[in-house]
Amino acid sequence: MNPKLLFKHLLTLLLFVNASSVFGQHSMHIEASFHVETNTVTIHQRVDYQNNSNDSLNELYFNDWTSSFSSPTSPLAKRFVEEFKNDLLSVKSKDRGYTKINKIQNSNGTPINYNYLENQPDIFKVELEKTLLPNTSTTLHFEYTLQIQSSQFTGFGVTAEGDYNLNYWCFTPAVYENAQWKLYSNQNIEDYYTPPSSINLSINVSEDYEVASELNLMSKQRKLEKNTYHFSGEKRTDWRLNISKTPFFKFNVQNLNILTESHKNISAVEQIDLFKKVIGFLNTKLTPYPQDNLLV
Repeated sequence: MNPKLLFKHLLTLLLFVNASSVFGQHSMHIEASFHVETNTVTIHQRVDYQNNSNDSLNELYFNDWTSSFSSPTSPLAKRFVEEFKNDLLSVKSKDRGYTKINKIQNSNGTPINYNYLENQPDIFKVELEKTLLPNTSTTLHFEYTLQIQSSQFTGFGVTAEGDYNLNYWCFTPAVYENAQWKLYSNQNIEDYYTPPSSINLSINVSEDYEVASELNLMSKQRKLEKNTYHFSGEKRTDWRLNISKTPFFKFNVQNLNILTESHKNISAVEQIDLFKKVIGFLNTKLTPYPQDNLLV
């Protein structure tokens, strides 16, 4: 683990948590089944959206950053071209990431209209059946399938070894503040913007795989050659996942649970010493890391 990369990752997370603390909390329940043969994920998701603004809302916007890999004309692809990278211009369809939405319904089971933004294929708008007044909430149900992209583009996705390193992979609400929506497409500059949410996440995957997350692991069950992991977390804007055939190296540093891959070029003792230095610096000079687990 490169010390500079570790420090950058921790600092980014701290900035996101501090910046998002001004928003009220939404709630999300996610059931995700991973199909490793096709690198697809079927998802059932419930979003309880709380209108914390002073405005009445007739529509909601959601981030779908998996779809940022779907097109050679997406903001992400254009960003790559600006950096003289042609990765997303000509690539096999199985290596692209994209989303197929099967249905969006309200709490009564009534279908809800939605559409993706014209120049931002990784953000979509949901039209509410009833106006959402200030300090009230609404519930939406989503059913969709993700085709997970290759990790060759940004480091997140399916690796060459068939493991999964995922970030910003499922639907999340966009931020509404100062009477306008903040709609940011993925451009691989770590500007993901979503309000904090209470998360309940269920992962179903082949028993050959282990799942690690920065969310709190509540239970693990095995049935019919499948493992089901249940995670939860409060005030989360980010919940990275690593799904791997190789177990993670786990240890505790200053009451923080570290989950990381084993590295051939650095021993376990050296890793622990590195984490102690970086986390000690952040705790002393900036602010303590606000969660119990750190996945790096």
